[in-house]
Amino acid sequence: MTLQVLGYLLQASACLAVLYLLYRLLLHRETFFGFNRWYLLGSVILAAVLPLVQFAAPVSLYTMPVIQLDAIAPLRDPGNARHVDWPGLLGKLYATGVVLLAGRFLYRLYQLRKLARQLPGEPREGYRLLYTGGRVPTFSFLGWLFWNETEALSETEKNQVLRHEEAHIRQRHSVDVLALEIAGILLWFNPFVYLLGKEARAVHEYLADREALRTGDRHAYLRLVAGQALHVMRIPLIQPFHAPGFQSRIRMIRSAGMRRPAAWKATVCLLAVGLLSVLYACEAPPPARPAPQYTGPVFTVVEHMPEFPGRMDGLREYLSDNLEYPGEARKKNLGGTVFVGFVVQADGAVTDVTVLKGVGGGLDEEARRVVAAMPPWQPGRQSGRAVAVRFSLPIRFVLN
Repeated sequence: MTLQVLGYLLQASACLAVLYLLYRLLLHRETFFGFNRWYLLGSVILAAVLPLVQFAAPVSLYTMPVIQLDAIAPLRDPGNARHVDWPGLLGKLYATGVVLLAGRFLYRLYQLRKLARQLPGEPREGYRLLYTGGRVPTFSFLGWLFWNETEALSETEKNQVLRHEEAHIRQRHSVDVLALEIAGILLWFNPFVYLLGKEARAVHEYLADREALRTGDRHAYLRLVAGQALHVMRIPLIQPFHAPGFQSRIRMIRSAGMRRPAAWKATVCLLAVGLLSVLYACEAPPPARPAPQYTGPVFTVVEHMPEFPGRMDGLREYLSDNLEYPGEARKKNLGGTVFVGFVVQADGAVTDVTVLKGVGGGLDEEARRVVAAMPPWQPGRQSGRAVAVRFSLPIRFVLN
C-alpha cells in the first residue's frame, strides 16, 4: 500500500467518524427521517470524495525539461536487510479484508437471488410478491417482497405490514443498504462505518412506519410492532419487519405526531458539513519563510530566464553527481518522476523548495534535498534588473 492510499483511507475514516458523531449528537432522536436518511447516505459519499478534492490557488510555473537519473539496483542491500515494509504489509492486510468481505457480500446477494427464484409469487405494482411459506420472515429487498403468509395476523395487521414493506421498496431503501455495504467493504477497519449503517437501517424503519401509519390506527400498529418483537431471525443484507430495535421504533412512532423536530439541529449539521468540506478541500498556505532580504514579486516568465552554472548540461551533471537512489526505493523497485518547485531569487539563491508531485519511497525527499543544495544560479532579468523567478523541475528516477 502506498503512503498516498494509506493517507486517503485514514482521511476518509476520520471524515466518516466526524459525520457519524455529529449525527449522534444532533439528529439521532429527531423525527425528520427523510433528512436523516440523506445525511447518512451523504456521509459515505462525502467521506469518499473529500480526501480526493483540493482547491488551491493555481500557480503558473516554468517547467524545465525532464532530467533522468538512472540507477542499477544492487543484488543485495545489507543496510536494509532487516527492513520491514510496513506499508506493504498493511496493504496486503487491507486487500485481504476487502477480498474476503467482497466475496461474502456477493455470496449473500447470490443467496437472496436464488431464494427469490425458488419461491412462488405474483407480480404487483412496482414489485414481485413472493410467498415464503414460513421459511423466512416477511421482508423486502430491491424489487422483491418476501411475504410470510403463515403468520397469524388479522387483515388489518396484514395491510399495515404490507404498506410498511411497500414503502421500503418504493423509497428504494435497498440501494442505501447496498451502498453502505460497499462502504463497509472498503473501510472494513473503521467501526464507524458499521455504526452509520445501523443508524441508516433504523431510519429506513422509521420512514416505512410513517407510511404504514398514514391510513392506519396508531395504537393498533404499536401493538403490532411490539407483538412481533420476539420473532427474531437474522438474515444478512435485509431487515425483517420484526427486526431488533423495536423500542426505538415505538419511541419514534409515538413522538412523530407529538412534537415538531428541532430544525435548528439540521441547520447546524449542514453548516458543520460545509465547514468540514472547506477544511478538507482547501490546502493550507505554505508557512512563511524568515527571509526579509527577498522581497518583491516572483515571476514565472521573464525576458532573460535564470540559468544554472553550465546551463542544462551543468544541471544534469550536478544532479547525476549528487542524487542518490534511496535504499527504500531500490528495495521496492520504485521509480517515477518527482516534480520539485523552487524560486531562483534576484541574487541567484535557490529558495522555497517544495515537492509539487511525488512518488514516495524516499525519492521525494532526495529530490528536494539536492535541489535545495544547488549552488547559486545566474539570476533572471526583467527590464534590465534582476528578479525572482519560479521554476518546476521534473526529475525522473529509473532503476535499470
